[in-house]
Amino acid sequence: MVVYPPLHILLVDDHEPTLARLYKALTEWGHTVVARSSPLEAVDFLVTTPSIQLVITDWVMPDLDGLEFCRLARALVRHRYLHILVQTTRENRENLVQALEAGADTFVPKGQDLSELQAQVRIVQRTADLERQLALRLEESRRLNELLAGRNEQLLVTQAQAEQANLAKGDFLANMSHEIRTPMNGVLGMVHMLQGTELNPRQREYASLIAVSAENLIAILNDILDFSKIEAGKLELESSQFSLDQLASHAVAIFSGQAKSTGLELSYEIGPDVPDLVVGDSTRLSQVLINLLSNSLKFTSRGWVRLSVRRIQSKDSQVALRFEVEDSGIGIAEDKQKLIFGAFEQADVSVTRRFGGTGLGLSICSRLVELMGGNIDLRSQPGQGTAFGFELGFQPGQNDHKLYLPTRRPGSLNGPPPPLDVVNRLRILVAEDNLISQTVMRLMLGEQGHEVELVSNGREAFELLQQGPFDLVLMDVQMPEMNGLEATERIRERERQLGLARIPIVALTARAQEADRDICLQAGMDGYLSKPIHVKELSALLSNLS
Repeated sequence: MVVYPPLHILLVDDHEPTLARLYKALTEWGHTVVARSSPLEAVDFLVTTPSIQLVITDWVMPDLDGLEFCRLARALVRHRYLHILVQTTRENRENLVQALEAGADTFVPKGQDLSELQAQVRIVQRTADLERQLALRLEESRRLNELLAGRNEQLLVTQAQAEQANLAKGDFLANMSHEIRTPMNGVLGMVHMLQGTELNPRQREYASLIAVSAENLIAILNDILDFSKIEAGKLELESSQFSLDQLASHAVAIFSGQAKSTGLELSYEIGPDVPDLVVGDSTRLSQVLINLLSNSLKFTSRGWVRLSVRRIQSKDSQVALRFEVEDSGIGIAEDKQKLIFGAFEQADVSVTRRFGGTGLGLSICSRLVELMGGNIDLRSQPGQGTAFGFELGFQPGQNDHKLYLPTRRPGSLNGPPPPLDVVNRLRILVAEDNLISQTVMRLMLGEQGHEVELVSNGREAFELLQQGPFDLVLMDVQMPEMNGLEATERIRERERQLGLARIPIVALTARAQEADRDICLQAGMDGYLSKPIHVKELSALLSNLS
């Protein structure tokens, strides 16, 4: 038999012998009992003693009968569980209903046989135990809710701190980008100008090494910024029409000089059923292919590196294509193949040290491909080469749409570009606060035959535009007194008020993230060049205006 905890019982009966007999029986059953012969005294005791769980009361008593006692007890004790059992010799149904309506839980016949009373007390014991357990569960639930509320509050605080840290990290990376790109603009610009002069072989080699080192530094910075944006979930894809042939040839051409110098065969092949024009994010696709080609060239000392694009089974209106970069290099051990796509992981540290790198390239490629809807796969055997591949779907392009070539990422060009002919001489206003960058822009533009005016902030640019016409404004974004965004907005407002022709304004900025470009365009700028500025890009921009 299950044993339940004993009860605290208040016994009320005006007949002393009956009170004594019931008291003796209840205490022998193991309960704690308080006896009162006066129902009024019993009410006072009940109100001041919260430990009472069961009241056993007689029906017929002077001053206050059992039914009145039940009503009074229920009225005064509302904040806790309380069981009331009425003893009576009345057995008609009407009297029993009266007892229940008065607040009694049950009733037992009054007499010498106490077996029914004992059974009813056991029922109350069991009920009281269930109530006790329920109270404990409710208390545990309350404490758990308080704990969860505290943890939720702490979680909100932690989340807010993490968001603040992400914002601070983003600001730090953006500022770091600006602080590095601005001087690198001067380094690369002046190296290019130096390479355009008469140099002996040793000087030309030194200049080339400076250019390559600067490009590598910018490439590392790009990897860090891209990885940070991907980790924060802030990297967004774009969609425009582009030529697959131009994209592939561009990616391969970047490394043609490097491949030639090491005796490697570098090529690309596009299947005959692959459409040339497709719609997608050409910038990120180009970035992935360039990274994979660079990786293959890094680990291939002899033989070949090949980029291929072929059509696979298409779904709905999309064109499904497989891109693959294959080489005859050193290969990757099986136990390393799953590791190389992790951040900062490198399969062969000894070889990587010869070429540098952040260890982020393949991780970024993998995540970019995932963002575009695919997954990078790998086939490789040590000593027999490696093949990286992925499949993506594209919307087919239209021949009457304008083509968009992939945007060059700083750090992706090797050596100086060939000089471009100038069709028309342009009058160009350059707003740039950095003196070295001013000199670089003046030399770059002057070498191509253009007339250049220099100012150091947006206010000076706005004032100079009111004095005479210009064909183009190259506007640095971050300047003292008035930045490039504010100056552009004022220029556009003046054009609207006076009905003037819209002058092309192109942003020059060391902040190279997509969000920064969007801010420039929203301010009224027509284009965007990220520092360091390359002559080939600048010339392409100017040729569109000539």
